[in-house]
Amino acid sequence: MILSAIDQAQAGGVRLAQACQIVGISARTVERWRGDPQGEDARHGPHHRPQNALSPAEESQVLSVLTSSRYAELSPKQLVPQLADEGLYLASESTFYRLQRRHGLRRKKRPMSRTQVTRSSYRPPRVGAEQGLELGYHLVAHQRAWHLPAPISRHGRLEPANRGLEDRGPRVG
Repeated sequence: MILSAIDQAQAGGVRLAQACQIVGISARTVERWRGDPQGEDARHGPHHRPQNALSPAEESQVLSVLTSSRYAELSPKQLVPQLADEGLYLASESTFYRLQRRHGLRRKKRPMSRTQVTRSSYRPPRVGAEQGLELGYHLVAHQRAWHLPAPISRHGRLEPANRGLEDRGPRVG
């Protein structure tokens, strides 16, 4: 069937590569099929619907939920758990995303507004300000350009960034 359609297109003046591109196969595949005595579509793709695929009724139910005004603003990542909390499981999160793509229901992501933080205005959160303890670890730049996490000592002070590095050579790069 595909070979006869490609033959008709070529008889009409279309090049093999262009006809194959429209059908979605390579020109080499058509040449290989033509060289075979049985020479017809020899692809071995799935010939039946997967047993766990949604039925048309289930798919329409998922689409009605996706397009309903109640759930319109929710992403599938938020929607599936909410439906589960209500005792309703229609499909997996990835199936919701797949159906959104297939039916053109995916919205473009909104650009996130980012606040600009300048070095002078940013101060890390402090715990026990009277002791000078700060959360997490700090990247300390030393005059030798070592960038290391500086642990907080038992006394609540930052330890020097180059402790134990005197025997190493200068930083390369």
